[in-house]
Amino acid sequence: MRRLPVSLLICSLASLPVLAQTPDREMARCAAIGEAGARLACLDALAAAAVARLQPAAQVANQAANQAAQAKAQEQAFGAPPPKPTAAALPAPDAIDSEIEGFVAGWRPNQQFKLKNGQVWRVSDGSSGELGLHNPKVRVKRNLFGTYFLEFAGRNDAPKVRRVE
Repeated sequence: MRRLPVSLLICSLASLPVLAQTPDREMARCAAIGEAGARLACLDALAAAAVARLQPAAQVANQAANQAAQAKAQEQAFGAPPPKPTAAALPAPDAIDSEIEGFVAGWRPNQQFKLKNGQVWRVSDGSSGELGLHNPKVRVKRNLFGTYFLEFAGRNDAPKVRRVE
């Protein structure tokens, strides 16, 4: 009796999870082949077909994960000093929405606000205002000239801010 190489045995065992998902009829056809080499070739073809069916789903999942990571990177880069230009630089969004945890009585010059997304913004103009809001929703918006403003939901006045962290 001829012995199969160990590597051939390992490859056959590695394909078992894929083969478990193939229809019984195709596996039975391969199992009915008497010659070991031809039987293995048949099983390898089934495994290759199963892998080919799985690849499009994996590609879609990878694209969704890449888009989510790209959106997170854009949000984290918002308001930071611009990096040196590169060929693959991501366009920065014009605004981000977040929340400030806790009670916000108002703002005054040089006051810092830590957003829920981890960014810290400091009031950079001489303005002040009273709010009295719990966990206010905010939007940091960049205007046409590159100045950032911290807009509180439901308010018309917004202090000029600069990102600290």
